[in-house]
Amino acid sequence: MVAEYDDDDDDDNDDDDDDDDDDDDDDDDDVSFLNFTPTAAPPEPIIGGSVDDTEVELKRIDGGVVIEGETSELLPGHAYTIWALVYNDPDGCNGECDIFDDMGSNSEFSALWSGIGFVADEDGKAEFEAVLMEWDPAGEVLMGDGLTDAGNAEIHLIVRHHGAAAYDDPDLLEAQLSTFGGGCDEFGCNDVQYAFLVADDDDDDDDNDDNDDDDDDDDDDDDDDDDDDEYSFVEFLIGSPLNNSASGDAIAGSEIRYEQFDDGFFIEAETSGLESGFTYTIWAGVFNDPEECDGDCDISDFGVDGWSILWTGVGLIADEDGELEFEALVIENEPAGEIVTGPGLTDMDNAEIHLFVRSHGPASDDPEVMEAQLSQLMGGCDIYGCGVPQYAVLVAGD
Repeated sequence: MVAEYDDDDDDDNDDDDDDDDDDDDDDDDDVSFLNFTPTAAPPEPIIGGSVDDTEVELKRIDGGVVIEGETSELLPGHAYTIWALVYNDPDGCNGECDIFDDMGSNSEFSALWSGIGFVADEDGKAEFEAVLMEWDPAGEVLMGDGLTDAGNAEIHLIVRHHGAAAYDDPDLLEAQLSTFGGGCDEFGCNDVQYAFLVADDDDDDDDNDDNDDDDDDDDDDDDDDDDDDEYSFVEFLIGSPLNNSASGDAIAGSEIRYEQFDDGFFIEAETSGLESGFTYTIWAGVFNDPEECDGDCDISDFGVDGWSILWTGVGLIADEDGELEFEALVIENEPAGEIVTGPGLTDMDNAEIHLFVRSHGPASDDPEVMEAQLSQLMGGCDIYGCGVPQYAVLVAGD
């Protein structure tokens, strides 16, 4: 959802037509922050029940993982791909790993094609198998380095729908079965099923119970099945973490003045509705080449050429009314600090900028922790939790 520009400038211009002539203010616009409505991890707001007749098996091998399974409740004759969300270091996640809070460097997150593409059969079912090897992706990598620690990684799977299989166009069909955007222009795309490949805590207990039976000792010796677990797909109810995140209404009392110039941009802003005494940082999601996006740029485009997330240099504590005022200057190829992914701002002439307000919990009494809370994507997240309560899309008016 693109933030609407305030109409205040137009009202002022009714009294003074000469102001329009000065308007470099085509590049100086006012927008508002919007609420993110589902900011929590996938399990509750967007995930539904198990899909019937599904099973996914994950087996860890030396230097890789084997994924095989079957699923149903798909559209017969339609094309699908399966994408892997890989947390190479799950200990770096903010609690349970999820894409909203844990796609920073601490979890060594990556999103990539699993190598699986198929056309659902006449019953809307499919069987699949793939081998993911460390440092050897099967194809498109949307973000990160791919699988780098097979023995430790937590892996989530997303089934992506690419429309009716284009049997009459082999090139298009190939794209539908192997790329993130294949067929999206022609048929539309959507993420329809999700699987968390996370071992249960009581797996070890089950193994110990098995060992109580002496007759089963030989079987247990075979048990690479400690590394061979079965899971089910669940359905998406509202949306996918790879697609648009749902957004709420404009936040009362919030405003952003956005000024674009040759090699950078300036923002001066205020917002409200935050937690008094909590720490917040402002991050820029930069699409250096918006034409690479599939339509309007959104989170589903975070792997396109030129995509980057970087700190704007803003870190603040909300006042007693839950409000912030801030300004930032972002210059091409001169980042203020952490770049989470991508090259930073490299093409201001074309770039589309999205702003994210990130919460890092109450300001810490520990100066080092508070410094991290005010300047790093994951600062304070392991102590207080983090979230993204507000965002804005800075798109110059026509």
